[in-house]
Amino acid sequence: MATVRLFANLRELAGSGRLEVDAGTVGEVLDVLVSEHGAPFRQGLDVARVWRNGDPAEPEMAVGPDDEVAIIPPVSGGSGFPEAESSSQGVPLPAVAAASAGLVLAVANAFDSPAWFIAVLVGVLGLWALDLVEQGRYTGTGLRALPLVTVVFLGTSAGWWFAARGSGATGIGVAAVLSVVVTLVLASFRPDTRSITSVSTTMMVSALAAVGGGSLAAVRLAEGGQTLIWLYLVMVALGAIAAGASRSVRTIAVLDPLVAGAIGTILGGLVSALLLDIQVVGFLLVSILLALAVIAGRALGALGRTGELYLAEDLPGYLPALDGAVIAGAVYLFAVTFFT
Repeated sequence: MATVRLFANLRELAGSGRLEVDAGTVGEVLDVLVSEHGAPFRQGLDVARVWRNGDPAEPEMAVGPDDEVAIIPPVSGGSGFPEAESSSQGVPLPAVAAASAGLVLAVANAFDSPAWFIAVLVGVLGLWALDLVEQGRYTGTGLRALPLVTVVFLGTSAGWWFAARGSGATGIGVAAVLSVVVTLVLASFRPDTRSITSVSTTMMVSALAAVGGGSLAAVRLAEGGQTLIWLYLVMVALGAIAAGASRSVRTIAVLDPLVAGAIGTILGGLVSALLLDIQVVGFLLVSILLALAVIAGRALGALGRTGELYLAEDLPGYLPALDGAVIAGAVYLFAVTFFT
């Protein structure tokens, strides 16, 4: 008896996203599903990806009570990922989740005490990390939740602690070192976390998440930090909105989503600098660097969620819009320090 996870149209055909199937191999699992749900299910299965416990599956692979088989059909556009679920109003839940994350960060930043913003930042980054791990679980990326969430907390705290003592850059360095140490130490406790794929992927994502959290914490404690965080939120939000709009109308869109997102980020920085009467040229350079970081974050998110590089397609999960924001956060302290 194996657990089967179904997505998109296969989930609709089966009437559930989670089934228990009495079979001894992956091939038998698929045969049982076809016999129960008919020809339309077979048609969807022919173009779907099948995974067993996060690894690509072959029909002859054995399955048992502790195994999970994930069947992921392609969506329109050929990305091969399940369609995003929608709220009761028809709005994709990833868009709602990203907007909610941005809103709570904005509300926390409105308080004079930076502790509110930093506490909420740790929470948002932790949820993003768990979402990344959950999606990667089906595609064998090897990401592990415990080291990633631990490093998010420690890295952000290091950025805060050192910035409060006048050395934010030192905090970023400590965050990076912590990401390596924590990942290696925690990987040693379980055999399934010691593979080079798991360790290297988790270490890379952990380092970027730790530096991202530490950098934003250090910026918030800097002189004028509250305003700088407002600018960061505006830039990444407008970039995400522009990229999302381009993807949603991809049949008529003139701009590639990556280009649209970069333009949105740059315009957000430029317009904000003009309205606040701060260094326009400096913040133009900051916004360009953040736009490039968002593109890099998109690539990182694709690798962490799917194990492959997809840039223009919708990615699975609830918080893929934060992938670019995390990397943008990682370079933000450097950008505002040297360009403004």
